[in-house]
Amino acid sequence: MQDQTQEGKTMTVAELKRTMTAGRRFEVTNHYLPEDHKSGCGGTTVRTVVRANTTGVYLSIPNRPDVPEGSFVSWPKAAQLEAAGDAFSIYGGGAAQGDRELFLTVRPLAEEVAAA
Repeated sequence: MQDQTQEGKTMTVAELKRTMTAGRRFEVTNHYLPEDHKSGCGGTTVRTVVRANTTGVYLSIPNRPDVPEGSFVSWPKAAQLEAAGDAFSIYGGGAAQGDRELFLTVRPLAEEVAAA
């Protein structure tokens, strides 16, 4: 689903891909934590895009230097993406999650927005 941002601009999956580039930092809120989730990614953390490719994006894992490649998040389908202001939410991205269950909310850090 494409949604209007506060500035009246529509965010598409293509725009999301252009936004999530290596080195950019984001405040990420993980709304989906299965019982066996032990990676330390829960709650709201500052994550850096390690790398992105055609299938998804790799986000750093705070306090986990043993996982330098980060955690992988697949690019959402258009129906799984909603934007509001400078934040966007991804739905249905976790294993065994329903299509309308909130997975991640991602917001560029203030210094990232100012630099853009």
